[in-house]
Amino acid sequence: MDVTNRLAKLTPTQRELLDRLSQQGSRQDATRLAPVPLQPRGRKRPLFVVHATDGSVGYFRHLAPHLGEDQPLFAIQSAGLGDARQPYRSIEEQAAHYIDEIKKIDRAGPHQIAGYCMGGLPTFEMAQQLLRRGETPGAVVNISPIMERDWTQLDAESDLELRAAHDFVYLADKLMGIRMALDFDGLRAAPDRLAYLLEQATEQQCLPSGVEVEGFRRRLDVYRANLHAMRTYRPRDLRRYPLQLLLVTLRGETARLTFDSVYTAYLAHVPAEDVVVTRVHADPVGMINGIEPDTGEVARALSALLAAGAGV
Repeated sequence: MDVTNRLAKLTPTQRELLDRLSQQGSRQDATRLAPVPLQPRGRKRPLFVVHATDGSVGYFRHLAPHLGEDQPLFAIQSAGLGDARQPYRSIEEQAAHYIDEIKKIDRAGPHQIAGYCMGGLPTFEMAQQLLRRGETPGAVVNISPIMERDWTQLDAESDLELRAAHDFVYLADKLMGIRMALDFDGLRAAPDRLAYLLEQATEQQCLPSGVEVEGFRRRLDVYRANLHAMRTYRPRDLRRYPLQLLLVTLRGETARLTFDSVYTAYLAHVPAEDVVVTRVHADPVGMINGIEPDTGEVARALSALLAAGAGV
């Protein structure tokens, strides 16, 4: 099957995911970073959701119908995707800036914040910075998907570009059903790794020809910055506050929270009694794809925490 026919079989959601993997993404004002209004209206206190490692936030729109028309929903994407900023390379910098941005919309608080996957780290740090300011957050939620992959082996990869390539291949497979046999030894030795990755992806009919190289390079820069931020984050001056963790998994009661991944290692510093775990029986990549009933299960669990005033 040629690349045109192969791409033609993608669903609209899969096409959007392909765009996220290969293009520049949202083109908003080049001088500022602002929360993206996914559902700006409603009488309830706004909910701010924070990006995963790729930095984009379009998939959060799948939550809006389940949260209801009365729940304002704003998404915070990484600096550097739709603006002229350099991506932040520390969780602390991300959190400080994100707080400034959400206060432009919800000045007084208490601020309701949730992060998906990598977004759990800046969400946690935002709560810590608010507490150190003397402010009490609202709900603080980490939507933590348990992906079926060898995190220990992956997190041992010290080369951020190679780690990003591993995730590119994983996302193409899990989210779009496109299997790619990438020669990682060849990638490691390539003088221009991005060009090599694009060449391999195009040859294997994973991407259309003519992909914008600079846009792809910028996305890779954002990904590396977010991964570096996760690797180097060490919570400090901890203030006690409940962290609601939605463990999204199909493993049922056998699922356990572990600290062997850069996505969860920071939780080892948090008192166990401060981490309130709720298991959500859903496909961990379902929310990104907008697949039902998985997205609805995550949204309903999130709604229940907000309705209960979690953390307040």
